[in-house]
Amino acid sequence: MGPSEERLSRDPARAALGALADRRTSTVFLVGPPGSGKSFVFNRLESELGARQRADPAPVFLRPTNGTRDVALGRLLVPAETTQQALSAPTNGAAEPRLLAIDDIDLLDASSMSLLAQSLDRGRFRLVATVRSREAPAVFRTLRAVGRSAIVHVEPWHDEELGRFVAESLGDRMHPLTVRRLLDFTGGNALCLTELVELGSYDGHLRRQHDVWTWHGDLFVPPLTEARVSGELERVGEECRAVLTTAALVGQVPLEVLEELHGIAAVEAADTTGLLLLEATGGHLQARPRSAVQGRVLAQLVPTTRRRRLAEALLEALAEPLLPTQRLELPAAHLAVDCSVAVPPGLAVSAAQEALRRHEPGLAEAVLSQSPSVGGDHERADVLASALLAQGRSEPALELVEAPPPTDEPLPPIGGSLDPAVQRSLLARLTSLMRLGRPTAALELADDVDACRFEPVHRVHLLALVGSCRLFRGDLREAGVVAERLRDLGLAEGWSYAYRLGALVAGRAALLAAEAPAAERFLAESATCEPDAGSRALLPFTLSHLGLARAMRGRPPERGEAPVATGPVPRALHDLDALARAEVQLLTGLRHSAFETAAAVADRSQADGQVLVALQALHLCARIRPSASLARRVAETADRADFDLSRTYAAHAEAASSRDGERLTRVAEEYDRRGLRWLAAETGSSALAVALAHPMRRFPWALESRRLVDRLHAAGQVSVPTWWWHGSEPFDALTDREREIVELAAVGWSSRRLAEHLQLSQRTVENHLQHSYRKLGITRRQQLAAALGHPGPAPPPPHVR
Repeated sequence: MGPSEERLSRDPARAALGALADRRTSTVFLVGPPGSGKSFVFNRLESELGARQRADPAPVFLRPTNGTRDVALGRLLVPAETTQQALSAPTNGAAEPRLLAIDDIDLLDASSMSLLAQSLDRGRFRLVATVRSREAPAVFRTLRAVGRSAIVHVEPWHDEELGRFVAESLGDRMHPLTVRRLLDFTGGNALCLTELVELGSYDGHLRRQHDVWTWHGDLFVPPLTEARVSGELERVGEECRAVLTTAALVGQVPLEVLEELHGIAAVEAADTTGLLLLEATGGHLQARPRSAVQGRVLAQLVPTTRRRRLAEALLEALAEPLLPTQRLELPAAHLAVDCSVAVPPGLAVSAAQEALRRHEPGLAEAVLSQSPSVGGDHERADVLASALLAQGRSEPALELVEAPPPTDEPLPPIGGSLDPAVQRSLLARLTSLMRLGRPTAALELADDVDACRFEPVHRVHLLALVGSCRLFRGDLREAGVVAERLRDLGLAEGWSYAYRLGALVAGRAALLAAEAPAAERFLAESATCEPDAGSRALLPFTLSHLGLARAMRGRPPERGEAPVATGPVPRALHDLDALARAEVQLLTGLRHSAFETAAAVADRSQADGQVLVALQALHLCARIRPSASLARRVAETADRADFDLSRTYAAHAEAASSRDGERLTRVAEEYDRRGLRWLAAETGSSALAVALAHPMRRFPWALESRRLVDRLHAAGQVSVPTWWWHGSEPFDALTDREREIVELAAVGWSSRRLAEHLQLSQRTVENHLQHSYRKLGITRRQQLAAALGHPGPAPPPPHVR
């Protein structure tokens, strides 16, 4: 009979230890498919139980080899001084059974398994063993132990387990794209993953940037894993290994193709040994290695000459109309490019198109370059142009295709076929509507289009434009949905550009919602995506917003030169980058610099006709230094826009210039209703400042502003400067002692001089200064004067004794 208890756990080692804690449990089996990480769990058990080595009797850990008698196990089960008769005799029931742990117990020979079964029946041992799922029933039948038995299922690692290991071993989180890449590469094998992470962090493949770990360069099977798996594969027959090698190089190959290449008998032998996994896809059986790690090791060991023969065979199979060809174009293209095998013209275009769909433009270009050209092949030229554009090489791409129609020409009916030229024209129309301050009209146009009919790159750009429109309108929830779609697309297809755009939209939405921790997380993920031609221009823009998220949390900006964007950068992107830096200047007390930066953006964008950017810049100017003239400019610009939030901006500028506390309170409530909590807290604090400046101070609207600001300050994940909470002046956030110290430090007093004057220790003075910096939203002493705005006059020098 089989085990009497099954356990499911995301931590198999802990589950096994829990089963062993019950003295009635005689056997614990760790069961899982090849590559699931059973050996990793076994190693963890050996580490956890190491403290018991001093106990009597000490636990024993064995790792047998396939099909041979394990000498260590034989000596343990049948000591030299005993006989077979003594072995079968009953033992003293009071003796403590010894703990025996065996990795891959199904590799033991028949005689060893028989002796082990007798020892378990007599109660001499308690057993913990790993076993492959395919061999588990036979092992259960052989080891019919007396007492309770338990199964612990070992599953490959998922995002949660890998994230927990990285946090424990490296101290920070791993980029989601890197997590997905490592899991796909290793098949979730825990032993391979842990070795890869540790080796990558040592040799520089795994790098930490902006508190995120990202893998750089190609992945590889680490040495210890390669040696272990190579030893396992040496025990497999040559024919089976050849079948598995083909499946590993192709990834997933139709069973008919595999049988055509290697013969039915070899494929059946590989399936019988459990090396292959067969799945029904599209009406055909597809074969792939059951263990992803075994497949990776085999693929690395295949010599170039054999790769070349396989590439030629695959290309020949693809030319056969009777054989299914789905999923073969891309692996055949990879093999052909690696081995410099010419791709037939009829196959080259379809293979290049498949490479573009999988976001591998370099492979698409290489396939077409290795294929004999056919005169007048317009489809080939268009695919090659798309591959060049995807790599940022616009000049040679434009030489291959005709220019798209002008954006001012009417578009064809939306229900018609959307060829690439029409898609580009539609994206240009949406961009033009945004530039003119009409994001609502742009969204209405985008709603009439089926994004699924767009090419991948154009579809991503469409979603990014829709997300930007939602942000400008203040529709944060809808912008978050678009951002999630982009990030999911990037994760599903391993497409860093799509993920970068989605994380950027999500980060900007979190900034507007005053959720600085979430904004910092998303923007760090966007900044650390693997660079590609389409996203290099976004890096400075992303980093400026990441600096704003850090400033919102009172964290100092990271040192280092600002990156320079490669290639042309849209003017609107450049101006929004400058506005983010102006917000950082405002938060760190550099109000004059912030105003000058925002005013320059406002003048430039108004001259260029960039209505949305001009409105953002003018609104920031009115927040920093309100005036009647600025209020008029905001109102005039808002009249040209087609969304409600623009009118709220105008009302805000007018209320701030006239110091109308009640209207400021109403504007703050409108911001809060939309989820724009950063603006809501700032505007509510401005209303409180008006009330504090009035002799009466007590107004109903002031109490409403106080409740709003207090609620936002107390909300979890929401970051607002402390001085907004306390009132209008930064001084309101400081204690009397802190206020005294910062006044003197602002006019140039050193910490040592302050300590002597105030009869404090120098460390105490520095602590007070650090607390004050955090409350004032600054990071260093040089920013004190600007943050305080009007520091008191320098007091007379102290009497020095």
